[in-house]
Amino acid sequence: MKRIFLHLIYNIAAVTCLFAVSSCYHEVDTWDHPKKTMDRTLIFYMAGENSLSRYVAADSVEMAAGLAQVPEGCRIVQFLDDARSSRICVGTREHPFETVQVFPRNICSTDSADMEMVLSYIFKRYPAESYGLVMWSHASGWVFFHNRPGRQRAQNAPRRTFGIDNSRRSSIINTGVQMDVTTLARVLSHHPHFDYIFFDACFMQCIEVAYELRDVADWVLGSPAEIPGDGAPYTDIMRALASVEVAPNQILQPYYDYYVTGFGHMSYHGALLSAVKTSELPGLAAATKPLLRRLLAGRQLLDCSDVQRYCPLDSSQQFTEFYDMANVLYKHVSADEYALWQRSLERAVPYRYLSSRWSTGTPRYSPMLVDDPDHCAAVSMYVPTAFYDNLWWVADDLTLYNWTDEYHQLKWYDAVGMSETGW
Repeated sequence: MKRIFLHLIYNIAAVTCLFAVSSCYHEVDTWDHPKKTMDRTLIFYMAGENSLSRYVAADSVEMAAGLAQVPEGCRIVQFLDDARSSRICVGTREHPFETVQVFPRNICSTDSADMEMVLSYIFKRYPAESYGLVMWSHASGWVFFHNRPGRQRAQNAPRRTFGIDNSRRSSIINTGVQMDVTTLARVLSHHPHFDYIFFDACFMQCIEVAYELRDVADWVLGSPAEIPGDGAPYTDIMRALASVEVAPNQILQPYYDYYVTGFGHMSYHGALLSAVKTSELPGLAAATKPLLRRLLAGRQLLDCSDVQRYCPLDSSQQFTEFYDMANVLYKHVSADEYALWQRSLERAVPYRYLSSRWSTGTPRYSPMLVDDPDHCAAVSMYVPTAFYDNLWWVADDLTLYNWTDEYHQLKWYDAVGMSETGW
């Protein structure tokens, strides 16, 4: 019944949005008093010019329904890029969302220069004492494709990790420009610090991503696995997202409950979520370093056949297995070593939610199972293997592997002494 009601609202809102898009192709002065400093600006960065385009409107309806819960002094700013247009909408508890800017050109939401421009516009026009950021799109953790050495980049060749922008105003094409996490961290570093970054996107809760973003946000929230297209239940979590006092559990618990006991339970199998406290990541890296240096010394291989993974092996032509970092160490170090290391983990990842199973886009493996949640972090980690040293060509100028070399570019690689192992 809840979904039927939301679907009805969506149809009404879609007509309203279409009218707004067609009539507002310039910046307009509105009720929201641009440049007025507020307690909180909550930014939704929705890169939906891809197969998720239809979910942009659906989630916007949920956000609109949750505005009544938003605290006073908070402004919600949406950057929406989908098959219709690239636009900015603003709302508060007292005022429903209003389209304040429709860009005359097709913004590429995953291009660094365009992201820089959009965020600069938002920060200049909608300043606040504190900021929260929701990154919404397709994603693949830290892993990205790259081009064959010496060859020019192929048109529409995917470069992961965050987002897809097909630049064709298409809702079915999933090839186009994507942004790697090192570039994302660089762009975000040019702007005010975030209280949190919440990835409503697949695979982004890996230790490599969190460590890369440790200087731009106090918390990193997300899932180490796939999430359904429906994503977060925004009506239920808008208050927590918008509150100046950050409570990650109040964001993640309703999200988890939605898929375990709510609508999601009827269509999907569960959810895996966690929150990383970035100030504790140097301590976690220091505790992890001697263990990985010993386990991987001289390019040793770890047997991870019984380690919890968050991605089906048969899809590894696009993704790694995304092994749970706690489960990797639990299976490979002594009980005393693990207990000592776990203290650092508890400080860095104080909130973890793991259902016993969850849905994957690979039907052969859906649902996937969590066998030992007590020894899982709901944060993934890359485990190097010679398999990923090889190049596998799917076209003359596109490779899907050689991820070991790409891993060298990440700050986590150096922080945990991987450079001393030969990998």
